[in-house]
Amino acid sequence: MKKLLTCLAIFFFTATYAQSTAEMEIRKLEDAQREAFQKKDTATLFKLFSPNFVVNAPTNKITTLQELMLLMRQGAVDMENFERITEKVTFNNNIAIAMGNETLHPT
Repeated sequence: MKKLLTCLAIFFFTATYAQSTAEMEIRKLEDAQREAFQKKDTATLFKLFSPNFVVNAPTNKITTLQELMLLMRQGAVDMENFERITEKVTFNNNIAIAMGNETLHPT
């Protein structure tokens, strides 16, 4: 019985540690995306985003990755500050979902 309890304790500790490590990685990626967007670093954004990425852009239009990069290069998406608060990160198999809020302050 002690072996079973020990195995269960190790399993739960390992699962919690793995998720917290994965959550920290997602939070780092969220912040890297925020910084790249604020700096208009399109090269970094292309590395972070899927080619199939779509977003409700600051222009209030659903925009593809290529369209968003063009808007950024043209100066149509220009901001003084970009704040993001990631309140919760959840996982479903190999999919991470980050929830929170963000505020963009245009120039």
